[in-house]
Parts: sequence; structure tokens; C-alpha cells
Amino acid sequence: MASLTPLPSKLKIAVYRHVFGFDVAADARIGFSLITCSNLSVGSGAGIGHMNVIKGNMALRMGARSSIGQFNWITGGNTDPRYFRDFERSSELVLGDDSSITSRHIFDCTDSVEIGNFTTIAGYRSSIITHGIDYRASQQSCGGIKIGDRCLIGSNSVILMGVSLADRSIVAAGSVLTKSTDSELGLWAGVPARRTKDLTGEEGYFRRENGHIY
Repeated sequence: MASLTPLPSKLKIAVYRHVFGFDVAADARIGFSLITCSNLSVGSGAGIGHMNVIKGNMALRMGARSSIGQFNWITGGNTDPRYFRDFERSSELVLGDDSSITSRHIFDCTDSVEIGNFTTIAGYRSSIITHGIDYRASQQSCGGIKIGDRCLIGSNSVILMGVSLADRSIVAAGSVLTKSTDSELGLWAGVPARRTKDLTGEEGYFRRENGHIY
């Protein structure tokens, strides 16, 4: 599949659909990105920009009008059976409708990463990490990450394995989210991130009808 990288979007999509049998909408857009994942599903109006690397034994599932920008690194993790032998995991990145990943982010999809509808991984250089070393057991461990609907993740944030972020939450730039959040409408900030402000739900970001913000 690496050889498809330089092809025009429409031709690339035709090959994905008719040769590989992937569920890629005819009106999707795929730029000059290296895509070698094992399963690909791209909804109507969704798009992948230029210079992304999406590789490994993983699935990428993009909802309608969702987008992946430029220079992102998305991988499925180590497939060596010596790793994660005690864990049931699903290597996938799932983007909800109208969600977006902007530029230069890192997604470790050793386990599943789910991003809700109308959610934005904004700015630059955030890391979504689903695995790590358990120093007590001296072994690699993993856990899926779930980011709710209408969330906003600022630049240089880190979200660690096993975390779930409630709907309509904001993570401030430079924060490290280490634990799941149990209630909506919170601003989370700091290292480790703590709830620093209650939101009303009347903020324009939570009420918008278009995924992309101009």
C-alpha cells in the first residue's frame, strides 16, 4: 500500500475500494500520506491531509466529515506476541463525525483510541499513549483511551492509557491527563491535570453545528 502514497486522491480511493475492499467513501479525500494500516474506513466528506504516517496492524475508522491534518504519526503498536500477552486489546483509531486531528500529533494505538463527535485534537504535538511499562510487574501494559463528544484538547497535551474524558470537556495546552473524568463541562489543566473550572454548556464551541472552526 505504500506505493499508493503519490497517487492522486481519486485514484487512490478507487484502489482502496476496489482492490483492497476498504470502505472508503467516493467523496473522501486522501492526500500524500503513508497509509499501511490493516483496515481503513473513511466516511462521506472525511479527509486525510498530507505527510501523515498511519501504519501497523490497526484499523482506522473515520466518521462523516472527520479530518486528519498534516504530519501526524499514528501507529498500531508492537505485534510481537511476547508483548501484552496478558491483555485483551483492539488496535484502532476511531474518529466520530465532524471530529478533527490537526497537525504533528502522536497517536499510539497499541490499544483503542476513540474520539467522539465534534471533538478537536487541536494545535500541535499532543500525545495519545495507550501503552507503557508497569514497573511493579516489569512488563508492558496497555489500555484504551476514550475522548467524548465535543471535547477540545489543547497543544502539547498528553493523555495516558486507560483514560476516559467526559463529553464537553476541555484539556488546556500542556496538560497531562492521567485519570478518567466522571463529569461533563470541566476545564482540565496542569500536570497532572485537575479540574480547574466549571463550564456552562452555553459556550459556542459546545453548540456549534459545523465540525471545522474557521
